[in-house]
Amino acid sequence: MSSSLSLSNDFKIRKNFSLSGSFKLEIQEFSLKLKLQEKLNLPLCKGKYFRFLVKLVNKSGIPLPKHEKLKLEAKLFTSVKPHREIIYSMNGSEILKGSKFSELVYDEKIDMHIASFKLQISDVSSNFSGFNLVVHVHENDFLQKAGFMIKPLLVKDIIVMSKERICKKLRLSK
Repeated sequence: MSSSLSLSNDFKIRKNFSLSGSFKLEIQEFSLKLKLQEKLNLPLCKGKYFRFLVKLVNKSGIPLPKHEKLKLEAKLFTSVKPHREIIYSMNGSEILKGSKFSELVYDEKIDMHIASFKLQISDVSSNFSGFNLVVHVHENDFLQKAGFMIKPLLVKDIIVMSKERICKKLRLSK
């Protein structure tokens, strides 16, 4: 039986249990991580598209080749534990619309790898007790061979409101 546990932003600990009750801790450090280029303009409005850029931050000092392209995927989860992936809205349609997949490519102007997403959430957050947006990297042969671990991007507690005027009012009050 094995389980995984996330302790902090930079370390992932796996516990391997045996029948005798002993366990082994294996600590792996993330050498790369995904971050938002700019903060999201919260709260979001139901049915309105929003854009965001994801950049790759290198903490290890080992450069990622400029020609290397990585496939990213955005997913929506509930914000209360246990976190569950949300695929459908309350009326049965897809909850996340737009470009859920993007490619992380090198941008010469800003000298880093970057990806662009344009998404729409088609239900309000109160129906699901809040949302968490997760952007993660699909498995890649180069990453496995090089031993790179990429920490996914997690945007917690996204609020989605039903009316545009309520969204604007809450944005201005911040």
